[in-house]
Amino acid sequence: MMNSTSRRTSLRTFAKASCAFALLLSVTACSGGDPGTGDNRADQGARAKLTAVEIGRLVDIFAWRRVDSNNADRLHPDNRKPVLIHREVVINALVQNEDPFANGSARFRFMPYDPSVGHRELLILWDDVAEKDEFDRAVETATAGLRVLTPYFAFNTALPSPPPLVARDACLKLSFDRPLGLETSFFDATPSAVQVLRLTGDPELLGPGFAYQPVGSRVTSKDSGRTLLVDLEVSGKEATARNPNPSGLPASLDDQSANIRLALPTDGPLANSFRVQVDGVPVLNSIDLNGHKALIRDFRAGNQTDPHNGYLSDVGDPQLVARKTMGITSVDVKNRILTINKRFCSAVIRGRLPFVDGPLATLDGKPLGPNKVPQQRALQNGDLIWQDIVTPDNEVVRVKGEVIRNFDIPVGEDDTKLAIGGGNPTVRLQLDSMSSFDAQGREVFFRENSFPLGSDCTCVIHYAHQLKVSNGAIDVGDSKRVYEFLSFNPTPPRLDANRNPVPPNTKIDPLAEIILSFSKPMGLDTVRSEDNVVVASKLGDRAEFIDHIKVGNLAVVPTLPADLFNDSTSIRLTAPLGLFHVQNTLTKVGETYYVHVRDGVDGARDRAGHTIDLFDEDDIAAVTMSFKLDYAAEDNLVGWVLRRMNGHDEDGTKDAVFSSDVFGQYQMRDGRLYGWPTSRFSRIVDQTTLSAIRVDLCGACIDTTATPPVKRAPCQGVPNPAFRYQTPLMLYQNQGGISEPLVAQGSRVQMTYREDDFQLSFRNEIDLEIDVEQLYWGPFVARAPALLTYDLFDRVTIQLGTAEKRPDMRMIIVPGTGPNPPCCTFDGATYLSGLTSSFTGNYIDNGQAVEVVKDAIYEINPNNAFQTQNLSTMVGYPKFSKTYTWRDRRYMAWDLSTNTVLGLGGSQNPSDPNVPDRTRDVTSPHIPEANPDTDGVMCHQLDDYLGAGVQDHSPFALPLLVDWFVYPDDPENGVAKADNLFQIGYIGPLYPANGHGYYNPSFPALRAHTTGGIDPQLNEILVDPKNTFKATGGWLNNALIGRFKAPWQDDHIHHAVGDFVRKLSVVTYGYIDTLQPGRNDVSGPVGWNGDKAGYPNLADVSTLHRPAEWSVLISPAPEDLPVGTKLDVEYRGCDRFDNSSVVWEANDTEVAATRGNLLNPHFACEQYRYQQSNRVSTSGIGNYVKDPDLLMDPKTLVAPRFINWRFTFVNNTAVTPARVPYIDFMAITYRMKPPK
Repeated sequence: MMNSTSRRTSLRTFAKASCAFALLLSVTACSGGDPGTGDNRADQGARAKLTAVEIGRLVDIFAWRRVDSNNADRLHPDNRKPVLIHREVVINALVQNEDPFANGSARFRFMPYDPSVGHRELLILWDDVAEKDEFDRAVETATAGLRVLTPYFAFNTALPSPPPLVARDACLKLSFDRPLGLETSFFDATPSAVQVLRLTGDPELLGPGFAYQPVGSRVTSKDSGRTLLVDLEVSGKEATARNPNPSGLPASLDDQSANIRLALPTDGPLANSFRVQVDGVPVLNSIDLNGHKALIRDFRAGNQTDPHNGYLSDVGDPQLVARKTMGITSVDVKNRILTINKRFCSAVIRGRLPFVDGPLATLDGKPLGPNKVPQQRALQNGDLIWQDIVTPDNEVVRVKGEVIRNFDIPVGEDDTKLAIGGGNPTVRLQLDSMSSFDAQGREVFFRENSFPLGSDCTCVIHYAHQLKVSNGAIDVGDSKRVYEFLSFNPTPPRLDANRNPVPPNTKIDPLAEIILSFSKPMGLDTVRSEDNVVVASKLGDRAEFIDHIKVGNLAVVPTLPADLFNDSTSIRLTAPLGLFHVQNTLTKVGETYYVHVRDGVDGARDRAGHTIDLFDEDDIAAVTMSFKLDYAAEDNLVGWVLRRMNGHDEDGTKDAVFSSDVFGQYQMRDGRLYGWPTSRFSRIVDQTTLSAIRVDLCGACIDTTATPPVKRAPCQGVPNPAFRYQTPLMLYQNQGGISEPLVAQGSRVQMTYREDDFQLSFRNEIDLEIDVEQLYWGPFVARAPALLTYDLFDRVTIQLGTAEKRPDMRMIIVPGTGPNPPCCTFDGATYLSGLTSSFTGNYIDNGQAVEVVKDAIYEINPNNAFQTQNLSTMVGYPKFSKTYTWRDRRYMAWDLSTNTVLGLGGSQNPSDPNVPDRTRDVTSPHIPEANPDTDGVMCHQLDDYLGAGVQDHSPFALPLLVDWFVYPDDPENGVAKADNLFQIGYIGPLYPANGHGYYNPSFPALRAHTTGGIDPQLNEILVDPKNTFKATGGWLNNALIGRFKAPWQDDHIHHAVGDFVRKLSVVTYGYIDTLQPGRNDVSGPVGWNGDKAGYPNLADVSTLHRPAEWSVLISPAPEDLPVGTKLDVEYRGCDRFDNSSVVWEANDTEVAATRGNLLNPHFACEQYRYQQSNRVSTSGIGNYVKDPDLLMDPKTLVAPRFINWRFTFVNNTAVTPARVPYIDFMAITYRMKPPK
């Protein structure tokens, strides 16, 4: 069964905002202020006026209080401790760390990030009591100069200007001219009082339900509501009773449009308590989420093109950390010392001394500063100890401290073992702080436990790959202990049944989640589990192998990254169905897997764009950790296939030969697969273009029986044999007329256009799956005195579809006679290649007839006519309400009831001795051109679309079918004059030449019609097109023979203009073998020990197993695609096909019968046709489905062995510029089981 929790899941796990704006009670020290009294309060008198909206960073402010009030030293960490002074203060976003060793007046240092807080903590490097003046000035400086949010209305069309920018994780400070008389508890209980809304359109036009999406935020009241702080990023304790929003505001699409609205209701039920004035500027008032009147401020959130990736600037680079559970066995509050049982953890806990602040000087005992650290450069901070204490009031209080020193590590500058040590199982640590405060202001201290394991606490250890000390002679870094920085859920045992230590990172459950933690919030959109934070099989034991475009795909295990704690600091990697594992009680060795974490610009980054700092002096590209599965665990027979979208050829085909992974319309750039960008173009069908269409090219007249092959000349006596249209422009004829679609008595007329009629390529992917957006027709050039007159038809419907047959001329070589050599002429059987008299039968089976015009009034207005670049006059069909996708491969399917192919066309009975209907050969884009003609193509290869084959043309080579339904005009509205005539060309020669093309049935039927009119008895014959299913012709008046009935078919083509649009793109992948999903012919980089069978090799377990459970990972998720775009994924299965064990290798001479078909997108596209024509044998083929669960046989409960897939990208063409969907990566995972 499909794992619904992991299908189509986005790597970008941004938390979804809800309509509830529930907010935490503000817990503040020194933050309340005077609640205000009298009529000056908004709840007792006049409404409060919003005076300013400012932007900054939300912090808690700590003082660096002296331990000894008489010791003013600010360098030795022993002398100071951080003390919380103010909760939730908005400071200037430009405040940065200042170094007290370099600057005696240094004021600021951001403390190490604590994810439980949800925002940064700022340490003021002054004592708030003994150095009160300096402390107050520093606070004043930090809170000054906030950037003001300029009032802005998103839909102002008068003088449009760029909207103001707000960082995605900023805090808004709303100031009013008087207190609102409301505390934080009001906003907790009334989340709709302050609304942060994602703006997708004008709510005055669309309504709030369509224009708005709520964004998670949190409001804190200060000074009884004179100031409101709106926190736009909600995580940690801030998210209690709220939906977390650790990524902040949704990014804007560009820098020209606002995507966020702040709305403060000024009407409705809230207005009695939340008393805010209407803004004096009318456009700054609109409606809120509930449709009530509201004061508004519009702005745009940052995006990746803005500084710091659209977030606030931040201090420090993110680091890989280990969060290890340890035990406190002793607490010395006075000296700020904890004794810690490391509980078998081998990692070294480091303090500020000597790694951050330098060693202690021999002379005065003070630290020498960051420039004197014993390693190459200073660490960012010491490691941390956290302990969450549950108070008697059931409040959870986090007590925390930064490690000043580990007493197992010498810190004196002259110590010969400076910075060496710390590996003991029990350590004594000095911290900068030993306590915290609960909501009532009561001090809470670290707690010990006298049992050997101690009282649980968390030690946060920062990874430093290399720390070379003793003049570079000794490395005390973590490279040999890197395994400690990987954790799992469930946690593996550290002791076996005999209480002996188990080697780290062994006995891992195959279904375990892999967890990586970081020192600060990461930009989750930069965490790519296929590229930079990856799990790899034995084929990817080295990080550099992951960089190889092909080996990376073979080696990386698809995992889903998720924000473990909704704070962006811990990433959980989950293999949706677990890791491949076979129970091994014989050798008792489990499978080895690897985790690679890349740094640098290609690695994961924090929200502000800072790269991971591994502290590697040799500039390594990544850190690698390994782990082993529990050999005794039950089998987990899973397979997977991954596509990282890093290149056009990244699958298992030979790396020395370019063999594209896909066929279709796409662009590959920046690690993404995009649909083809939207483009619009027009093509003309008139005497200029029709006269250039040749049928003697494409190898049609190349005599392959000659040695060497030679191109034969046209046979003598055949007029213009090289051209399809011998009469591209019909001239006026006095004697007769042409059946017209637009007649007052009604008609149904079907007409066809081939791809080259519109100058579209036979084989270029960009001309396939193209949408027809609008059609125009050309009036008869000889009509006098005007080409067009005004007319009006009451009811017209037009359908577009794909024709089952291809009306066309086929050229053949006829033997020479006497002295005359062989020559090239028309195949007489192609005269029957045209439409049939069955209107329904002329549509391709399994195709769609799309009503682009439905029951429309059709006005023909000469003023709407236009002239093309060829100087042809054209006028539009009725305006199309939708587009039609022509040349669409998706029509091809397998009829399971008859075991025949649907969606093919062309000749129906090419070898019938009496009525053969052979058509033109058309080159296939799925086979290389061999010995091309002068036009660059060859249509007569065995695997081309052959006109002498039975239904051998795919939709790529079948005509556009235009189906007119013109209803009889209603006399009550005035009968249409119906005197406008269509300009046509035709295949036959100009009348009255022999074989002329008026109504000569010898030529292919490009049109079929039933047309109303006046019969010889002057009866008016009406046609109801909706109920007309057979073409029977129509009545015309001829100057020589009078009224006669024209044949139901003719070889006429209407002059036209087609407007085309690239609206969708179809991209098909080749088959993979689920028993060996990584089967390959890859050589790989130097040093890579490849495996042609790939990993996992499920065939080694059993060749009878088949997929029985699925999980599909696609990034981005559908809801995260560009607005208005769509991505459809379809899957198909097959039991067997020829050459299924041979990996495809593209070459210029390949043919369908002998080339490798594994990973071959061309075979996957043509498989139905190849099976129909016995080119490539197939069995057990199915149809494409949108859910892989539907691939499973209801009897055996398993799917076929081979699977392929295709994407359909649908652009949003309704906006400018058009938006294009994309894929970051895709993975299919499955679990194998024996058939029932």
